[in-house]
Amino acid sequence: YSIIYETPNFIIIPLPLTFKYNEDEADVNIILKRFLFASYLYLLTNCAVMIIPGKEIIHVPPSRKIVHVQPNATIKQIIKDDWVSLHDLKKWMVAISAAVKLAYEGNYSHRSGTFEVLTQPTVGHILARITSQKTRSGVPKRVDSRLINILDKLQNTEVLKNETVVDTKI
Repeated sequence: YSIIYETPNFIIIPLPLTFKYNEDEADVNIILKRFLFASYLYLLTNCAVMIIPGKEIIHVPPSRKIVHVQPNATIKQIIKDDWVSLHDLKKWMVAISAAVKLAYEGNYSHRSGTFEVLTQPTVGHILARITSQKTRSGVPKRVDSRLINILDKLQNTEVLKNETVVDTKI
């Protein structure tokens, strides 16, 4: 690597093949996990963080914010900028952490479940997905206070679009 960047409080980490749950996992899920890891690293070190997926050309703009999000067309649907500000960092950390848990509870795909949760129109859609799942004994899944708390946290981040969905089958 050849990186020359003269500033204190900046961390660049090359992580080529990490954060994969399985071989089929989509890049968007991996990018979200890297972003979450970088966010925690920022909170621990108070340094701007950039995780790169291997040997790529690195351009660090002088007007960077706190944590870098690897550019990806799919991720741009939810996180618009390549750099996330301190103001938005906590919101995204809570949203991604909640989405990881809810993707598991709602039996979303292992490939891109975290992203799928973050692109749902409302938490009601996620809740409906979770309650439509069956437990191992075959009964419908019940929603407990822990899940309601996670859904509330996701709702409070205002990451979801909160679109009004009209049923046209009336």
